[in-house]
Amino acid sequence: MKKSNKPKRKERPVSVPRFSGKVALVIPCYNEADRIPLLVSTLKQFESKWQGTYEVIAVNDGSTDGTLSKLQEQLPQNLSKAERIEILDVSQNQGKGNALKVGVEKAKGDFVLTLDADMATSPLELNNWLRILPKKSFSTNEILIGSREHADSKVKGDMMRKIMGVVFNFIIQLFTSLNHRDTQCGFKLYPLPLAKQLFANLKTKGWAHDVELLYKADLMGIPIRSMPIAWKHMEGTKIKVVKDSVGMFFQSLWISLSTKFDWFVKQPLADLKNKQATGDESSIFRFLFVGLALLLLVLMPVLSSDYGISGDEYTQHIYGEKLVKYYDSNGENTEALEYKNLKYYGGLFDYIATKLNSNGDGGYHFDIYEFRHLINSLFGFLVILFAGLLAFQMSDSWKVA
Repeated sequence: MKKSNKPKRKERPVSVPRFSGKVALVIPCYNEADRIPLLVSTLKQFESKWQGTYEVIAVNDGSTDGTLSKLQEQLPQNLSKAERIEILDVSQNQGKGNALKVGVEKAKGDFVLTLDADMATSPLELNNWLRILPKKSFSTNEILIGSREHADSKVKGDMMRKIMGVVFNFIIQLFTSLNHRDTQCGFKLYPLPLAKQLFANLKTKGWAHDVELLYKADLMGIPIRSMPIAWKHMEGTKIKVVKDSVGMFFQSLWISLSTKFDWFVKQPLADLKNKQATGDESSIFRFLFVGLALLLLVLMPVLSSDYGISGDEYTQHIYGEKLVKYYDSNGENTEALEYKNLKYYGGLFDYIATKLNSNGDGGYHFDIYEFRHLINSLFGFLVILFAGLLAFQMSDSWKVA
């Protein structure tokens, strides 16, 4: 085969984005002694290619393996361009969320980057983010979160951890308004004022702290953008798949309930007390929304027994009985399909109202029509609640809702 004399095309150097601000790298560390060399070498690569100024705040979270002494010895010796290096010591291990809270409190500059000590994602990803962001700069009112589920991300990890992440994020979307596919990646960039505000009020000390932070930010109307990253699974992870999955489930449920209480009740009442609940979009309107919803939830079922029987309820009840027979017989009893023309209208309500009241012996636990009215009131409440929430989504106003 003849060799080509055509000269090889020179690859164009990848431009390094310029960034005039300052980023604080906040790194929680718990028993990371064996990983300190990797942490240091990754930070050295970062400072060689980063155009802006930066500082490092490492938080030793009660380590028992010499992590603190290694941080104190190796970080100052190897990072010559860092504007400031601060190593904080939490004497007793309290969790990743608490360690980050301690670190963010000391951060200075324009932005805070939280990242894991295992350097699964290098801080150099910030350069890649600057290249693809619309204005080639970080926004002062937007949170950027690294997402391993982003279409452009490059991920090397074990399948079990990926499955755990998918399940956990499904739970997050179930309990909160967050619709991001990966909330648990530790690589997140916050504008400093937002980071100070969110972390100062952080209650969750463990792994699920991300849920609380992002959920609060979402309720406050702060934009959250998922960004692509290069992420590599590192051996020696502190996460225990089964145990932590169960713990995260209950933590997420608690975070959802407590955050909702703070947002819809506690804060509006505090604003009212401090005379800050003023204006058309006052926090008091979301308090009134919840208050009216709870009032309806009580009053509608209580008053439902006082209403009379409508003209077609007898027919609908008979249809409900036939539907129960149809499903209990696995479709063998087809009376429901032949009863008048009701099969064309759907029988979900009639089936539920009859099935829940049936005692299994052909009788009923409660009066047939009073029970139907009770179930009807609950269905009606859900429709009213949905209408109010839809009004909020369309208008972004709790007053309208």
